[in-house]
Amino acid sequence: MKKILLPLAILLFAGLANLASAQKIGHVNSQEILAAMPQRDSIAAALQAEVTQMETMLAEMSAEFEGKYNEYLEKSATWSDLVRRDKEAELQSLQSRIQSFQVDAQEQIGASEERMLQPLLDRAQAAIDRVAAEKKLTYVLDLSMGVVIFVDEATAIDITPEVKLALGIR
Repeated sequence: MKKILLPLAILLFAGLANLASAQKIGHVNSQEILAAMPQRDSIAAALQAEVTQMETMLAEMSAEFEGKYNEYLEKSATWSDLVRRDKEAELQSLQSRIQSFQVDAQEQIGASEERMLQPLLDRAQAAIDRVAAEKKLTYVLDLSMGVVIFVDEATAIDITPEVKLALGIR
């Protein structure tokens, strides 16, 4: 049995070694590509405008809370229990609205960023696919993702320049 398994294991290992040597691996830096795309600036500006709008609204809500809180601190000693409880409930409600607004604003900005970037990501992926097919690559690694721990620059194929060219960017 051992006499049969050893040659079979050797043949299997040799076959895998041949298969691995036939694989062509390329790499790309998707962050560099996205940063070079001209539409990226307009997306960044649109997102910044949205962030500014949210920050303005949050500042207005915070100023309203601060004004009502300061009024509460100054006058609460002179108010009846009913008025004091009403003002405390109003402050709690406003604080809750502020917290809810912050969470909703972050979610909305994230969704807007994803929605605005998706066409760029799709174009970049299509260009990567095209270049990889032209170069007959089996795998393409994205160096900007931080998962590659070693690249032999002498044998690895960097397709970032070709992808940029395919997208018409420098």
